[in-house]
Amino acid sequence: MYEKLELERIKLEVERMEFEKERNEKEYRFRCIEIARNSSCDNATLLQDAKKILDFIEAK
Repeated sequence: MYEKLELERIKLEVERMEFEKERNEKEYRFRCIEIARNSSCDNATLLQDAKKILDFIEAK
C-alpha cells in the first residue's frame, strides 16, 4: 500500500517538474524578447536580437 502511494507521489512530482521546465523555457523566451525590445528599433532586429540572446542562454 505504501509503495503504491509513494509511486503515485513520484509520478506527480515528475509531472510537476516537466510543467516547471516548460514554464521556465517560455519565461526565458519572454525575457529574451524583453531584453531585445530594450535595445532594438524595429521588429526584424528585435527578433534577431532575441534569438541571439536565447541561443546564448541555451549554450550555457
